[in-house]
Amino acid sequence: MGNAFAQQTMGSGLGDFSADMGGWLGPSPEEIAQQEEEVFFQTCWMPVDDFLTPTGGVFDASLEGTDLNITLKVSYDFQPGDPANAPVGVSPAELNWTQDEKDLFRMDFASTVSGTWSLNHRIRSTREFWTREIDVFVDVVEDDADPHFKITVHKYPPDTGDGPASVCDSGYHHGAGGNTCDANAAGDESGTTILDSRDTSQTRVRNGGQATIGVWFDSGDSDLDATDVASLAAPAADLVAHPEWNVELRGRASAEGGARSNLELARDRTESVADELTDKGASDDQMIRENKGEESAARNNANDRRVDVQVLDVQTQVTANHEAGHMFGLADEYLGAGEAPNTPLDPAYRQFIADNAEVPPGGLPNKGPSDNIMSNGMDIQNWHYAPFVAALKQVTGSDEWTV
Repeated sequence: MGNAFAQQTMGSGLGDFSADMGGWLGPSPEEIAQQEEEVFFQTCWMPVDDFLTPTGGVFDASLEGTDLNITLKVSYDFQPGDPANAPVGVSPAELNWTQDEKDLFRMDFASTVSGTWSLNHRIRSTREFWTREIDVFVDVVEDDADPHFKITVHKYPPDTGDGPASVCDSGYHHGAGGNTCDANAAGDESGTTILDSRDTSQTRVRNGGQATIGVWFDSGDSDLDATDVASLAAPAADLVAHPEWNVELRGRASAEGGARSNLELARDRTESVADELTDKGASDDQMIRENKGEESAARNNANDRRVDVQVLDVQTQVTANHEAGHMFGLADEYLGAGEAPNTPLDPAYRQFIADNAEVPPGGLPNKGPSDNIMSNGMDIQNWHYAPFVAALKQVTGSDEWTV
């Protein structure tokens, strides 16, 4: 792009006076570069629709001044939750969507993905003397007619625990059961995503935990006795001393009575424990509720009338933001099932990053638990903007960009 811009900006009258040469010299290389840069950022660039990354991402991209606008088009298919993936005794209403819940999920997905992925890093030119940087703005829009990704969302109560989420790359869709990615018909470049109703909220990814403490209850009861209160002193003290820690509370009940009433009893027991922990100074934000009801319980078995309490060291993540990274063309950076510690990233993914971002000193990290968004955390690293740099290159017809 340099020669064209240089021809447009010559003759501006800028230059250096040289007494030895007897007059004005032409513009310096720095002045020429600045003129080229000025013309560049006043140019109207054609947007790129359905930009495909070599790693399976797809989105629209446009450049206006120093703003790179990334648009992810999605459609939603709201489905009931599977009772097999919910606590025993869950009510049908808890597995079915209301219109308000659908609208709220749409709003939450768009706002969390757009807000999380925008303005994390600035893209810069590798041309000498160019100084302006480009901001990235991500926008999620609903487009039922021509989505980049078709999102199926299942409904579950918040104390069900974390469910599976996955993305099939551009040009593929989830097969029966959601466990495979099958090729689309020719010409269909959309991908598919599976989420559930909890995935726009923060979830906690376990790194390890203390021994489980059992808090016991009488039949049909959810009140704590003096022994229970005393047993919660130590975990409460740990939570107060370590605000970054969390505690998982798993409420249970024995099997006499109905499954629905037993789930509600288990929930009441969990709340009794949570209330006691907060009374001792812990924060409700530290509580992870995963109620089991009478799951795997025996009739009239006192051992099943309990809440399991386990203090955990966890990392926080919003699943929707992680899965959006896949939609942009990023790969998982945590260890998959059966992978040994320090497994290298996929070679094609590693090369895609190297082509479009500044690799950290010492190279890209291998797979493993970390705070970054494509592993188990929330942080967006500079290399996670590689898909946006690749799109900018296509918009401008220049490879002289990095992040």
